[in-house]
Amino acid sequence: MRRKINNPSDYPGFLIWQASNDWHRQLDSLLASFDLTYVQFLLLVNLDFISSENRYVNQKDLVEIMNADKNLISQVLKRLELKKLIKRKVDKNDTRSKLVFLTADGNKKVLQTQGIIDLKDFVFLQARLNDISVFVENLRLIQLKKGGPTKVKI
Repeated sequence: MRRKINNPSDYPGFLIWQASNDWHRQLDSLLASFDLTYVQFLLLVNLDFISSENRYVNQKDLVEIMNADKNLISQVLKRLELKKLIKRKVDKNDTRSKLVFLTADGNKKVLQTQGIIDLKDFVFLQARLNDISVFVENLRLIQLKKGGPTKVKI
């Protein structure tokens, strides 16, 4: 049976969207002093994580782990390359694929920003939730029901 909703704030999806926008605005504002956007930060952190497993990372890996549009990832990687935070090379085993590497400056940027973003996440969520771990677990359950979160095979 369909329930009548009188107010957009009665839609859980609308509330998630609003909270996400607020959270992204705050993170983008914080990262602006590091000349990064939140999406750029996430790409750098994921690249750092995957490459720490002693494996090569290609753009397809980043598209999968970010669960994002390949054109968006490609555009963001181009910006990171212009900022000299990453390098991209054609994979000699598959010339259609580009390998992605953190530069020394990119690694430095991850080290500078990761703790700040972790703290901001905690403060933002702690002010709004009683138990962050339950919230995070519920988000994971939502992702698992849709077949994600996407993980790169290492």
